[in-house]
Amino acid sequence: MLESSKVPALTRAIDILNLIARIGPCSAATIIDTLGIPKSTAYLLLNELRRQRFS
Repeated sequence: MLESSKVPALTRAIDILNLIARIGPCSAATIIDTLGIPKSTAYLLLNELRRQRFS
């Protein structure tokens, strides 16, 4: 059984990076729909990933 994450934002950011690595460039809507994360969370994480030069 998997233990729940103690750092959910980090887990979601890694999920986003893994999705992009798997399917290539995609829209925020695709990320939101595929991962089932809230829109506001997705945009906050995507903006931070871009700020950290993951774009």
